[in-house]
Amino acid sequence: PFYILAQIVGAFLSTGMIYLCYYSTIHHFTGGTDGPVKFAALYVTQPNNYVNTGYTIWVEFISTAVLTLIAFNLTDANNNHIIPSPMIIPPLIGLMIFLIIIGVGYQGVSISPAR
Repeated sequence: PFYILAQIVGAFLSTGMIYLCYYSTIHHFTGGTDGPVKFAALYVTQPNNYVNTGYTIWVEFISTAVLTLIAFNLTDANNNHIIPSPMIIPPLIGLMIFLIIIGVGYQGVSISPAR
């Protein structure tokens, strides 16, 4: 319970710090208005207006499946003959996430197996 509360409080505090640090840039970006549409794009992933919703859902599904399958394969104890050292697994997972985001990032990818 304390961990969850700390995560939520940390998220709100970091969002507040980002807002304070980039106040002038945010208001320049939003045209001086405090409207939620443009402003929300700074804190959450959103697809561009020209991207089809069905395509966005499909890309999220596929990219999350690829992330999950490769991460499970890299960390599976039965696949230890493929990986020369366990120390290389975190950089490989990071590289995989980087490549997925580079490949489909224009539509607001937010790969998360928890969803």
